[in-house]
Amino acid sequence: MRAAFLVSLEVLGGCGMEPLGAAETTYADITYADTECDPTRCGTNSPVIDTLNFHELNVDGLENAQHLRLLGLMQGGVAYRPHVIHGKLSGINTTAPIPMISGAALTGSQLIIQEQNGNKFAITIQSVGSLHYWAVLPGVTQDNIPRLETYNLQWVSLVGGRPQPVCGNPAGEPTGSKEDTLGMTARTAVVFEGDRIDTVTKSVSPTIEPAWFNIGCAGHAIAKLALTGHTEAAKSDGYVTSTLERQTMLKMIVGDYCGHGTAFTAPGEPLVWRDDRGWMPFWNPNVNSPVEARWTSTGAACLGAPRLDVNVPSP
Repeated sequence: MRAAFLVSLEVLGGCGMEPLGAAETTYADITYADTECDPTRCGTNSPVIDTLNFHELNVDGLENAQHLRLLGLMQGGVAYRPHVIHGKLSGINTTAPIPMISGAALTGSQLIIQEQNGNKFAITIQSVGSLHYWAVLPGVTQDNIPRLETYNLQWVSLVGGRPQPVCGNPAGEPTGSKEDTLGMTARTAVVFEGDRIDTVTKSVSPTIEPAWFNIGCAGHAIAKLALTGHTEAAKSDGYVTSTLERQTMLKMIVGDYCGHGTAFTAPGEPLVWRDDRGWMPFWNPNVNSPVEARWTSTGAACLGAPRLDVNVPSP
């Protein structure tokens, strides 16, 4: 399947709001740039994918693009093999007194990571929480929306130094703000396995590789893929999408109009969007709000009003 959204420069002609026909094979995501949207249902977007200059690790210890290797998970001096399944981190050691740690039991554990030069640093799980998906499946009540696990993470060099948050405050919002994070608490992260995301081309690989997992900070593009159900892990919760549909969602979030990997957006730009399945309908969009774009997996199929023209970022 292909995918779609709208933005404006009149380069590709006008973007009408005609309904999609049944024969049209586009994944219909249409965005509005809106200066007065309700933050409880108005999404925002961010061009940020990587956090500590990387966003993925391999549970088998393979190097990522930044030549970092995950060596293991340590808890109280005991080594565990890390696993990420259905968007949840766990550690397994069948010979340990506690053979498996997961959920709140991960608090205080550390992911040990080695750099190419041999130096090591640790990502400590300060606390574990949860929140429900931002996207809602048709017929599901608010009380029954599936939940994702979240992690408050800090990193520290094992050769000395002060612990630092892995995730910052999105778009300069105060701690705990939910406006730019689709409900996530600032400084927390989600994880999900399988999807390989290229930060340069802003693309999603068609091949699912379960040994790789992503770390997405609140307010950043990868976290928003998880919260909108556009991940392989979300399938187990009923959010079934193709890799091209996930790529379409990524292109929309980062504002990659041309499809070549250049992001034409800024953190915190307010948007309202919808998809053709009804998971993410418009929430009373301002009738005067301009249509931005209809999006496909290769970028914007039709441009209307670019978000940075409608909402000019503060200097």
